[in-house]
Amino acid sequence: MNPASTNDSNHRSAVRFRVSQLLSCPITNAREENLGDVKDIVLANDNTTIAYVVVEFGGFLGMGSKYFAMPWRLIHATRNSSDQKPRIKLAVDQDMLKAAPGFDKTDWPDMADMGWARQVDEFYRTRVPASQGAPMSNRPFGESTRWRDSDGRPHVANRKQLHSRRVSEMIGMDVVDARNESIAKVDDLVLHAERAQIEGAALSFGGVIGIGKHHALVPIDSLTPQWTKGAMALAFSCTTADLEAMALPGGEWPSLDSDEWLERCRRQCGLGSITAADRSSTANFGA
Repeated sequence: MNPASTNDSNHRSAVRFRVSQLLSCPITNAREENLGDVKDIVLANDNTTIAYVVVEFGGFLGMGSKYFAMPWRLIHATRNSSDQKPRIKLAVDQDMLKAAPGFDKTDWPDMADMGWARQVDEFYRTRVPASQGAPMSNRPFGESTRWRDSDGRPHVANRKQLHSRRVSEMIGMDVVDARNESIAKVDDLVLHAERAQIEGAALSFGGVIGIGKHHALVPIDSLTPQWTKGAMALAFSCTTADLEAMALPGGEWPSLDSDEWLERCRRQCGLGSITAADRSSTANFGA
């Protein structure tokens, strides 16, 4: 069991969260002391697996001048049963926080640098056994292989050009069709906390100047990062008709913790069901 789990009956464990709700979400420790908040979430090299959460500790322990990248397995997220707001607890003690490696708020490290990742992972690996945290994907953290040019060839770029790996920068990104024409924008992402995976994206499309827009949930498998017209975008592998079929009735989000919405969207795009292998593909990522 995750050491940061709570017995508070007003909160319940949750499987999936909207990324926009997690960004700036307060973080507490086991004693319900406020530690700080979430500044960003960092992806591994497949651009869907969660590697780290970037935390600002504010004035706690005099650590307000830096950000800290911490393995996702140290995070325990629950949802308030009354207003659906997420709550996050961090499974580390004060002594560990004081010694944790941080970085300047205005000078983010190269998140694709294996040297930086090893330093962070080694710090937590030696202090928090992997068995104490949530399971993580063992996909490597190195250079991404998923970015493509619009002609389908791997994009040749340095790591910083390739992808910052910050989910905050995926929100607002253009979604393009097979002709590389913009058809939608990313409004939000759906994160499976236990599997440490981005599983879906909420897209806005249609309308004029924001009026009459529709919103759809699509499986993350249907979106492939690529460089289009000199900028990063997400190529949609399904049709515009598929996108319209996945529109949210009345713009209302379904219950994310149920697999129903994801199974339906995957069928619509011809991606098949979530397999047992998908569900068991998490095991001790990083630290």
